[in-house]
Amino acid sequence: MKVLLTAGIYPPDIGGPATFVPNLAEHLADKGHECEIIALKPKGFSQKPTNYKLTLIPRHFLLLRFVKSTLSILFKAARTETVFSNGLYLESAPALRILRKRSLAKIVGDPIWERERNRGTTNLSLMEFQRAKLTLGNKVLRIAYKFALNSYALIICPSEELVEVLTSWGVSAPVICIPNGVDIQSPIHLDKTYDLIYVGRLVKWKNVDQVIQISAANHLSTAIIGKGPLDMELKTLSTSLNSNCSFLGEMSKDQVLRHLNKSKFFILLSQYEGLSFALLEAMSCGLPVIVSNAKGNTDVVTDSIDGLIVDLENPEIKVIELCEILKDESRYAQMSSQARETIARKYESRKILDQYMNLMVS
Repeated sequence: MKVLLTAGIYPPDIGGPATFVPNLAEHLADKGHECEIIALKPKGFSQKPTNYKLTLIPRHFLLLRFVKSTLSILFKAARTETVFSNGLYLESAPALRILRKRSLAKIVGDPIWERERNRGTTNLSLMEFQRAKLTLGNKVLRIAYKFALNSYALIICPSEELVEVLTSWGVSAPVICIPNGVDIQSPIHLDKTYDLIYVGRLVKWKNVDQVIQISAANHLSTAIIGKGPLDMELKTLSTSLNSNCSFLGEMSKDQVLRHLNKSKFFILLSQYEGLSFALLEAMSCGLPVIVSNAKGNTDVVTDSIDGLIVDLENPEIKVIELCEILKDESRYAQMSSQARETIARKYESRKILDQYMNLMVS
């Protein structure tokens, strides 16, 4: 089977699609399928050997980039049997409408809400934003995304909350939930340099400022991996609070895994999560986690078993418990083992990728 996969980001970019799409392409190629990825070209890209073909579209002026992406997808989709998208939905829609290929899309969030949060034009939660009145420009974008998604035969979301969101848009294509998955990591025993580690984009809804405040107030050493529009703002906050936070920038997957193994707890206090790959990877390394009570987190984490669930309005109680666990080797070891067991039982990568492959060939 020939498969074309599309994504808006690609390594070394950080984000779910940049992790998932190459993993899916490698998995399909290992099973004997012929794959090609079309994605936007990231900064700092360097070619590495892969089992799939790769076409990267330069990030030109938006209209030129859109035209190039659309034509490239149309040309290559004509020579494949299945199209899978984890990004570039608008650019893929014309090919799907014209060619009527078997098609699937994975949606991990609301791009309109994410853009408005990054701009600082809304403080609404994801679900509140779905009920809010949209500006004229956002109404047009919502119609465009609805049109694009209805070009696919099947939509896949990593959480039930996102299934609800897409249904509220009026998407008529079937929408199902398949969680994200990660490889189970072999235990690596390294000296623990950090009490906490955060991995992800530095954007408003991730609440990295609260991570810094908790780190400073409780004298915890914290690694922050990732970049984003709040980079300088968060570094300034960290300096002003005299926190022991190390901003490590973007890293390769191997580097991230090494730093996870040098850390005691993974922390993710986002207002919204579809289902974080970074969260799953941390737990697969045996890290207990401290997470917000966003639905995508509470679907994974069981409070006081494999992690701690924080109410963002009142985080102090769980932070006290976190500090107690850091001093209790027995309880920490128990939570660490349970975190790894949670991933092995429900989120093992090959099982998840097989579900996608079976949908593509059925």
